[in-house]
Amino acid sequence: MSCQTLLQGERVRLRPLEERDLPYLCRWEQDPVVDKFWGSKFQHSPRPEMWLADLQGSSHRRGFAIETKAGLLIGDLQLEDIDHRQGTAELRICIGHDGFRGQGMGTEAVSLAAEYAFSQLDLRALYVRVDLANWQAIRCYHKCGFVAEGILARPGRRGRTMALMVLKRGGDGPVVL
Repeated sequence: MSCQTLLQGERVRLRPLEERDLPYLCRWEQDPVVDKFWGSKFQHSPRPEMWLADLQGSSHRRGFAIETKAGLLIGDLQLEDIDHRQGTAELRICIGHDGFRGQGMGTEAVSLAAEYAFSQLDLRALYVRVDLANWQAIRCYHKCGFVAEGILARPGRRGRTMALMVLKRGGDGPVVL
């Protein structure tokens, strides 16, 4: 994906994450809601710049900034563990700007990312792991067509119960995750 690529929706657009986005991502990680449901995306990298370089250089990951049509950065979205052989990837999204949570911006961003994953990456399914207490995220995923596949046997962060939800490309059969 070139740096010029934009995925345009009615209210949001997705563009590749850039170094200029890192101060916002770092600040959002200090938000108690972000910490509770998403945790630190930088936990395995000594510096955010290294995390971004790894993301940008990977053939198994894609990272997007979520912006309003006016160009305000409100969140980020990643497709992780892209497996072209199985046709799957994990989707992760964070609306870090608290003034835009619960307004459908995440739903539109997820829909754009799913369209990209299915049409441009030729994937068959996306999956999410979501904290059962994160009702806004679960509602977003349901609106986008994700279906709950089950409860994960191993709890997530801080022992919280996590659900596995899957979105399959239209007409595709079972997916091996």
